[in-house]
Parts: sequence; structure tokens; C-alpha cells
Amino acid sequence: MLTLQLSMDSRERKNQHVKDLQNQNNIKAEHINHLKEEIRSRTVQVRNCEREKEQILRNNADLSRQLEQLIMDIGDLVRDHTLETGELRKRITILTERLNESGMNTSSNSAAGEFGDFATDMDNLTMDSEWDEYSFINDLNGDGDMAPAQNQTTIIVAPRKDATVDSVAS
Repeated sequence: MLTLQLSMDSRERKNQHVKDLQNQNNIKAEHINHLKEEIRSRTVQVRNCEREKEQILRNNADLSRQLEQLIMDIGDLVRDHTLETGELRKRITILTERLNESGMNTSSNSAAGEFGDFATDMDNLTMDSEWDEYSFINDLNGDGDMAPAQNQTTIIVAPRKDATVDSVAS
């Protein structure tokens, strides 16, 4: 009977051991399934991140091209503005010389470098001919030289210094 009891105890221990092994096996299988699912999920995330990265790189390249184009446009605008400013300064110089050469009286009630009374300065302006018949701008040829004058006009101009013009020209 003792052997019978010992054999039953041994079988029971073996059965318990088999059940424990099966439980451990089931737990490990579930853990493996969970890890496989996590791998699938991470793979999907990696693919999405790679697509997002590619999209960001494309957008970055597009923005870089747009930035380069804007920089070139700004350079063109600065160049055009500089050329126009130079041309306008040249015309101003020519017109000023023309005024000085034609015997313009530039004296006024105000001292040099001070602002004069605009209304008084405008009252002192005189013209010998009709306004529509004469224009300094039409006297300029393509080289910036003055063409011979057709009409002589007398204008009295008070020198003035405008802070806003100086700051824009700088």
C-alpha cells in the first residue's frame, strides 16, 4: 500500500508538473503573440513615419526652391530700384543744371539750408509760356543729355531739404 500511495503521489506530482508546464507554455505563447502584434504595430508606425519623413523632405525642397526664387526676385527688385534711382538722380542733376544754366534766380527769403514758406515760394514762380507747352522731361534724350530748349521759362525755386527723401534715397 505504501508503494501504491507513493506511486499515486508521484503521478499527481507529474500531472501537476505537466499542468504547470502547460500554463507556462500558454503564458509564453500569449507573450509571443503579444510581441508579434507589437512588432506589426511598430512596423506600421515606422512605415507611416517614413512616409511622413519623405513628405517633409519634399516640402522642405519645395520651400527651399521658393526661398531661392524669392531671394533672386528681391535681388532683381533691388537692382531695378537702384537703376531707376540712378536714372532719376541723373535726370534731377540734368534738370538742376539746366535750371542753373538758363539763369534761374534761386535766391529766396529763406537762408540756405532752411525751409522756406511754401506758399510764398509758389507765389514767386513765374512762367513766360503755357504750362502744357513745356516739359523738362521731354527735353531728355536716351543718354540723359538735354536736348536744345524750345521755350525759356523762369522759375524761382527755394532750396529745401526733405528728411523723408534723404532717408528713402539712402
